[in-house]
Amino acid sequence: MRDNRPRHALVTGAASGIGRAICMELARSGWTICVADIDSAGGAETVALVERAGGKAEFYKLDVTSEYEWASLRDHLQARWPSIELVVNNAGVCAGGELASTEISTWDWVHAINLRGAMLGCHTFIPWMRENPQDSFLMNMSSIAGLVFSPRMAVYNSTKAALVALSETLHAELKPYNISVTAVCPWFSPTNLLRTGRFAEKAEADYAEGQMATSTVTPEVVAKQGLAATLRKRPVCVVGGTARFLAWLGRWFPSVLRMLIVLWSAKIKKDPIPPAAEAPKPVEVPEEKVS
Repeated sequence: MRDNRPRHALVTGAASGIGRAICMELARSGWTICVADIDSAGGAETVALVERAGGKAEFYKLDVTSEYEWASLRDHLQARWPSIELVVNNAGVCAGGELASTEISTWDWVHAINLRGAMLGCHTFIPWMRENPQDSFLMNMSSIAGLVFSPRMAVYNSTKAALVALSETLHAELKPYNISVTAVCPWFSPTNLLRTGRFAEKAEADYAEGQMATSTVTPEVVAKQGLAATLRKRPVCVVGGTARFLAWLGRWFPSVLRMLIVLWSAKIKKDPIPPAAEAPKPVEVPEEKVS
């Protein structure tokens, strides 16, 4: 049954993929949506699709790593909306590689977008959501990588695990204010996430592309199940049969899961190490004559 109460949602990373699918799912239920993304062209496409589906939408260009831009977005929406019922922190990037082979700049980049971006979204909008007499909801897009930790993915895994911890903490912390928080943890989903991904070795990117290409966990599936779990106030939602099995295995039989992860990660062939260049011969410096 369609809820006719006015409801307002902010979705980050909404120019494509799972973010766009979430907007479309909300549109079919009559939500008013702020489509936030750094990609203006993709964001405009999402707005057009939302309006075609019966929803109301506007685009706002947002760099989720900027505290100033988050505050500006909040001020913009407070001037236009009476309240906000849902904030979806979906914007994210990916990277892979052994930790010692991962550039520090890549580590900072992934953490700034995946973790700091979601934290800023929560920090900026929670005070306004606390004023809402209706139930309000926060959805943080994590990953099965936040529950199951494959080797050579430390930079990505650490952000997604932190999002689960952040969401679980806030789920209890905000309960007195009628704000529910959900971490959504999907299996590989075929999106354009890898287009901007940073991988230490080509083999790692190839493996991720193969998993996405064969996955049946589409952005639409993630959006539908993730939103349903969020509106039902579930703290964690694992999407995809394989993801649910691995999460169950990690909870009840962690040693078995660790063994499987080692076998699984061995399938990702490491790139051949190029032969080391011959070291240059030391230059002989004549001894200085003492007069």
